[in-house]
Amino acid sequence: MIGTGLITVHRGNQLFAGWDGEDEAKEQELNQLITAEIWFLNMGVIVSLFFFGCFYTCGVASFETGLLMWGGTSVLFMVGTILMLMIQGKMVDLARRMAPEKNASPYDMKFQKEWYSQCDEAERAQIGNCSWAAYSAINKCCVALWLIFVLTGIVLDTGFLPVLAVCVIWITGNTVYSREAAKTDILV
Repeated sequence: MIGTGLITVHRGNQLFAGWDGEDEAKEQELNQLITAEIWFLNMGVIVSLFFFGCFYTCGVASFETGLLMWGGTSVLFMVGTILMLMIQGKMVDLARRMAPEKNASPYDMKFQKEWYSQCDEAERAQIGNCSWAAYSAINKCCVALWLIFVLTGIVLDTGFLPVLAVCVIWITGNTVYSREAAKTDILV
């Protein structure tokens, strides 16, 4: 992922250098490249977090199996994650070069809030459409996961933690959505 990310950053910089600021097809190509790479890197971070969690929770890495293995895995995980986040930052920097009115830094803790505040009404409407699609998909996914985890809990005695985890995510998403909806005139 890091190698493809570096290639994508280079490709994006090449496309930007050849963009005159007017060609809408080239602008769309750049936007799609940035969006796809940020998604790809987000998936990389999530998959890394998954395997890191599995590695330690399944007892593969412990002090008994060796400090080198335990420490080496931790260092590799951190370095890989930091590199993926830095490549994401480079992609956001490219987006900022395309839209100079946006000056939010991807390295700032309040980046998302600042970026959103610099969006115009059309961009905010697009973000709203994307958010609604994500909210709907997550609700459907939570229903399916809840059912799967309840059934595996009954059949395989996996305990309540998987069901609890899904319900916490589900409740969080619905609570945030409802709280934000209450601030507006939309119906939930």
